[in-house]
Amino acid sequence: VPPTGVLVPETLKLAPGETREVTLKASPTQVVASAGTLTISAGDLKKDVQVSVEALPAELVVTPASGLDFSAGAETSSTTLELQNRGGQAARLECKLPSGFVIVPQPAMTVIPPGETRKFEVTFEASGPRGREALTLQFSTPGGATVSVPLRVAGAVPPV
Repeated sequence: VPPTGVLVPETLKLAPGETREVTLKASPTQVVASAGTLTISAGDLKKDVQVSVEALPAELVVTPASGLDFSAGAETSSTTLELQNRGGQAARLECKLPSGFVIVPQPAMTVIPPGETRKFEVTFEASGPRGREALTLQFSTPGGATVSVPLRVAGAVPPV
């Protein structure tokens, strides 16, 4: 029995002395690691080969890809951001947010399963406290996937 989500040929016949390469393909929706056995038979002889599959790590994709624009100069402005997980494992988000910005829902409370998308509302409050940190919104996952979202703000001075 092959691992869950692994596609294998049902039957493959070889002539004596013949060599053949067999490719096992994992389903793109493979979410968890799994293992199984591939049995090779020749007459009365059988050989079991252990096979294992691991899911791809989380891969975050942001929309809009160009970043978020708050440069209209309004006292308070909001825009929507989407994060999609194109990887094979759930993305548990961590977020670094510059001062003056608020994001809802809290990314730290968000898990994005493989193949799913989550929307966030990002608000800039021009009258709020401003640090001199880089104007980027960074999302990361414990597995190491990271994505940076540029933020454009009217009159912003880049950090020194």
